[in-house]
Amino acid sequence: MRYIIPFLLVSTIAVISCKKNNLPAQSFQYTGGYNATIAESWDGKLRLMLKSNTDLNCMNYGIGHTLTLGASSIALDISGVSAPATCRTGDGPATDTPSLGLLGVKAYALSINCDGTEVTGTLTVTNNKYTVSYPGGNNVTFTKNDLNRVPDHTLWGTIDYDASYSKIVDTFLQDSLSFYGAVNFTGPLVTYTDFIAGSGNTFSHWRDGSMPRPYKNFIYTFSGTNSDLTRLMNSYKRYGDNVKIAMTTDHLFFGTGTSW
Repeated sequence: MRYIIPFLLVSTIAVISCKKNNLPAQSFQYTGGYNATIAESWDGKLRLMLKSNTDLNCMNYGIGHTLTLGASSIALDISGVSAPATCRTGDGPATDTPSLGLLGVKAYALSINCDGTEVTGTLTVTNNKYTVSYPGGNNVTFTKNDLNRVPDHTLWGTIDYDASYSKIVDTFLQDSLSFYGAVNFTGPLVTYTDFIAGSGNTFSHWRDGSMPRPYKNFIYTFSGTNSDLTRLMNSYKRYGDNVKIAMTTDHLFFGTGTSW
C-alpha cells in the first residue's frame, strides 16, 4: 500500500534534449511530443513526470534518457522511446520519472532541447513551492507549472486495520501520536503531490475508496524525534498486519506492517 505515499536566488541550468541520432538499443525516434509535469516524492525528492502525448502499442514503453546532475546544472538527454523487454498487452503512453533529488532553495534556468529546438524557462524552488515557467514550442509541454511543497516537520500517513482493532487505532491517533510529539497540523490546507490536506488533521488521497479494509489518513505537525517515532512503531508492531501503519516525516519512512 504505497502512499507515499520532496533557493537565495541563484541561476543554474537544466538541459533536456531529444536526440534524433545515436538512439540506444531497443529505442526508436518518437516525434509526437512529450507532456511534462513535476511531483514531489514522499522522501522530498523532486521528479520530472514525462509522458508521450500519444498511446503506443504496449502499456509499458519507457522514455530513453541520460540524466546528469551537477552542482549548478541538471542535464536530461531524451534519446527516444525505449521498448520494454516484454510488452504488456494494451495501448498506453511511454513514461519515465527521472529524479532531480533533494533541491535546495534556488532558481534554475531550465533549457530544454527537443527535436533540434531549444527553449529556455525557469524552475524556481522556494520554501513553499516549486514553480516552472516554460514557454513551450519545442515538442515538450508542461501541463502543471506549480506544486506545493510539504512543509518541514509534517508527519503524515495512513493506518489500515482490521475492523475489530478500531479501538487500538483510536488510541494511536488520539493519544499515542500526541504523547510522542504530534500536534495539530499547522501547514496550509492545500493540494500536495500525494494528498489534499484537510481540517481535523486528516487528508484525502487518490486511493480513497479503493481500500479493502477500514483505514484512516492522518496529518500532523511533528515536534518529536526520529527515535520517538521508532519507539512508537515498535510498540504497535505486536499487532502485525491487523494494524498496519505507514507514515513519513522529513524524508524518512516509519511503518509497522509487512508492506506499504
